[in-house]
Amino acid sequence: MGNRLLYEELIELTIRVSDHIMAHYKALQGKVRNAMGGEVLELLHERAERLEREALAEEIKQGIEQA
Repeated sequence: MGNRLLYEELIELTIRVSDHIMAHYKALQGKVRNAMGGEVLELLHERAERLEREALAEEIKQGIEQA
């Protein structure tokens, strides 16, 4: 859980820095906020967990179809 908190703090810091740098570019600020807020970024362990869930769901679906 500590890694998750660190990840969220890094996102917040990145957003604050980007907001300051792009103070005159409000439209772009929103896009960067979305990207930094998880819409684009996916940590390696998050991707592994997602792929594992998807693989398990596919196995269950195939098992049901074969039954």
